[in-house]
Amino acid sequence: METLIRTRPYDKRTQRDYTMPFKLKVVNDVESGRLNIRQAALEHGIQAPSTVSEWVRRYGVFNGAPRPAVEFPADKSPEDKLLEIEGRVRLLERQREVLEGRLNMLQGKAAKFDAIAEMVQEER
Repeated sequence: METLIRTRPYDKRTQRDYTMPFKLKVVNDVESGRLNIRQAALEHGIQAPSTVSEWVRRYGVFNGAPRPAVEFPADKSPEDKLLEIEGRVRLLERQREVLEGRLNMLQGKAAKFDAIAEMVQEER
Protein backbone atom coordinates (compact mmCIF):
# COMPACT_ATOMS: atom_id res chain seq x y z
CA MET A 1 0.00 0.00 0.00
CA GLU A 2 1.40 3.37 -0.99
CA THR A 3 1.65 5.98 1.72
CA LEU A 4 1.64 9.71 1.25
CA ILE A 5 4.48 11.58 2.91
CA ARG A 6 3.23 14.80 4.41
CA THR A 7 5.23 17.78 3.16
CA ARG A 8 3.57 20.42 5.31
CA PRO A 9 2.45 20.49 8.95
CA TYR A 10 -1.01 19.32 9.84
CA ASP A 11 -3.51 22.16 10.24
CA LYS A 12 -6.52 21.33 12.33
CA ARG A 13 -9.62 22.40 10.45
CA THR A 14 -13.26 22.69 11.30
CA GLN A 15 -16.28 22.09 9.11
CA ARG A 16 -16.70 25.83 8.67
CA ASP A 17 -13.33 26.00 6.92
CA TYR A 18 -14.49 23.94 3.96
CA THR A 19 -15.89 26.09 1.15
CA MET A 20 -17.86 24.53 -1.66
CA PRO A 21 -15.12 25.16 -4.25
CA PHE A 22 -12.65 23.44 -1.88
CA LYS A 23 -14.97 20.44 -1.52
CA LEU A 24 -15.41 20.21 -5.29
CA LYS A 25 -11.63 20.36 -5.78
CA VAL A 26 -11.15 17.47 -3.33
CA VAL A 27 -13.94 15.48 -5.02
CA ASN A 28 -12.35 16.15 -8.41
CA ASP A 29 -8.97 14.90 -7.15
CA VAL A 30 -10.60 11.65 -6.01
CA GLU A 31 -12.83 11.13 -9.05
CA SER A 32 -10.01 11.86 -11.49
CA GLY A 33 -7.95 9.14 -9.82
CA ARG A 34 -5.16 11.53 -8.84
CA LEU A 35 -5.68 10.68 -5.15
CA ASN A 36 -7.55 8.04 -3.24
CA ILE A 37 -9.83 9.11 -0.39
CA ARG A 38 -7.20 8.69 2.31
CA GLN A 39 -4.54 10.55 0.31
CA ALA A 40 -6.97 13.39 -0.42
CA ALA A 41 -7.72 13.77 3.29
CA LEU A 42 -4.01 13.90 4.13
CA GLU A 43 -3.03 16.23 1.31
CA HIS A 44 -5.82 18.72 1.96
CA GLY A 45 -5.58 18.63 5.77
CA ILE A 46 -8.99 17.03 6.31
CA GLN A 47 -9.25 15.33 9.67
CA ALA A 48 -11.19 12.23 8.61
CA PRO A 49 -11.21 10.32 5.32
CA SER A 50 -14.92 9.71 5.95
CA THR A 51 -15.46 13.43 5.35
CA VAL A 52 -13.97 13.05 1.88
CA SER A 53 -16.09 9.93 1.28
CA GLU A 54 -19.21 11.87 2.19
CA TRP A 55 -18.28 14.69 -0.18
CA VAL A 56 -17.70 12.23 -3.02
CA ARG A 57 -21.08 10.65 -2.32
CA ARG A 58 -22.85 13.98 -1.99
CA TYR A 59 -21.16 16.19 -4.59
CA GLY A 60 -19.54 13.76 -7.00
CA VAL A 61 -21.02 12.40 -10.18
CA PHE A 62 -21.02 8.91 -8.73
CA ASN A 63 -23.43 6.50 -10.51
CA GLY A 64 -25.06 9.32 -12.43
CA ALA A 65 -26.71 10.75 -9.33
CA PRO A 66 -27.18 14.47 -9.86
CA ARG A 67 -25.28 16.86 -7.67
CA PRO A 68 -27.57 18.90 -5.42
CA ALA A 69 -28.04 22.53 -6.34
CA VAL A 70 -25.48 24.63 -4.56
CA GLU A 71 -25.69 28.38 -4.18
CA PHE A 72 -22.44 30.31 -4.15
CA PRO A 73 -22.03 33.86 -2.92
CA ALA A 74 -22.26 36.57 -5.56
CA ASP A 75 -18.66 37.66 -4.95
CA LYS A 76 -17.08 34.49 -6.37
CA SER A 77 -13.49 34.61 -7.49
CA PRO A 78 -12.71 33.59 -11.08
CA GLU A 79 -11.20 30.36 -9.73
CA ASP A 80 -14.40 29.56 -7.83
CA LYS A 81 -16.49 30.25 -10.93
CA LEU A 82 -14.24 27.99 -12.99
CA LEU A 83 -14.50 25.17 -10.43
CA GLU A 84 -18.28 25.49 -10.42
CA ILE A 85 -18.48 25.40 -14.22
CA GLU A 86 -16.07 22.44 -14.41
CA GLY A 87 -18.21 20.58 -11.88
CA ARG A 88 -21.34 21.22 -13.89
CA VAL A 89 -19.64 20.09 -17.10
CA ARG A 90 -18.48 16.86 -15.40
CA LEU A 91 -21.99 16.26 -14.12
CA LEU A 92 -23.54 16.77 -17.56
CA GLU A 93 -20.94 14.54 -19.22
CA ARG A 94 -21.59 11.76 -16.70
CA GLN A 95 -25.35 12.11 -17.09
CA ARG A 96 -24.95 11.93 -20.88
CA GLU A 97 -22.90 8.72 -20.52
CA VAL A 98 -25.52 7.17 -18.26
CA LEU A 99 -28.35 8.11 -20.61
CA GLU A 100 -26.47 6.80 -23.65
CA GLY A 101 -25.93 3.51 -21.83
CA ARG A 102 -29.62 3.27 -20.99
CA LEU A 103 -30.53 4.09 -24.59
CA ASN A 104 -28.25 1.33 -25.90
CA MET A 105 -29.78 -1.15 -23.45
CA LEU A 106 -33.32 -0.20 -24.46
CA GLN A 107 -32.46 -0.39 -28.16
CA GLY A 108 -31.09 -3.89 -27.59
CA LYS A 109 -34.28 -4.92 -25.79
CA ALA A 110 -36.39 -3.43 -28.57
CA ALA A 111 -34.44 -5.43 -31.17
CA LYS A 112 -35.03 -8.65 -29.18
CA PHE A 113 -38.76 -7.94 -28.86
CA ASP A 114 -38.96 -7.24 -32.60
CA ALA A 115 -37.25 -10.58 -33.33
CA ILE A 116 -39.67 -12.40 -31.00
CA ALA A 117 -42.64 -10.67 -32.64
CA GLU A 118 -41.39 -11.76 -36.07
CA MET A 119 -41.04 -15.35 -34.89
CA VAL A 120 -44.59 -15.30 -33.52
CA GLN A 121 -45.91 -13.87 -36.81
CA GLU A 122 -44.08 -16.56 -38.81
CA GLU A 123 -45.56 -19.34 -36.66
CA ARG A 124 -49.12 -18.18 -37.36
